[in-house]
Amino acid sequence: MNILVPTDFSEFANSAFDAAHKMATIVKGDIHLIHVAPDIKKASSEKREDDCEEINAKQTQQRAHEQLEALKNEVEVNGVQIHNHLVVGKFLQQIHRIVEQLKIDLIVMGSHGASGLEELFIGSNTQKVLRKVHVPVLVVKNKIEDIHFSKVLFASGLYIKDHESFQRFLSFIAPFNIKELHILSVDTSS
Repeated sequence: MNILVPTDFSEFANSAFDAAHKMATIVKGDIHLIHVAPDIKKASSEKREDDCEEINAKQTQQRAHEQLEALKNEVEVNGVQIHNHLVVGKFLQQIHRIVEQLKIDLIVMGSHGASGLEELFIGSNTQKVLRKVHVPVLVVKNKIEDIHFSKVLFASGLYIKDHESFQRFLSFIAPFNIKELHILSVDTSS
């Protein structure tokens, strides 16, 4: 299993990395840790400002590279391969690219849990990935001490096209020795 963990090096992203590492140990998977650095556009044609901006971008990328290596080195590997990816560009485009390129099976992301109006007006990266990337996503809001799922829920429209997703879901949960599986179908007015 290939597990992708986007990180901005925040406490929430570190909790997601920790959870992904625990899962990868169970399923004998690989972790792909990715940091997407923004593509700094040159705002001025003055050479001096361009040089400063380029130096600043290189310093930021070097710091991100060092932080990725530090994360990789601080965990016990336990047979889990951890691959670092530092890319530049738009977050969602780079996530799509890496998911396709590396055939990612699961994305584990941290979220700080925006609510109310804040959630409506601020489209977080986690929300964008949930809506736009078509692989399973586990959202981690707090540090998880132990990866143990006793109950799981599969939400479905109960369409024939959902059969393949359900089979992948069953394969995914098999190593976790699940005791209860619930299937939820929600009928909407449409």
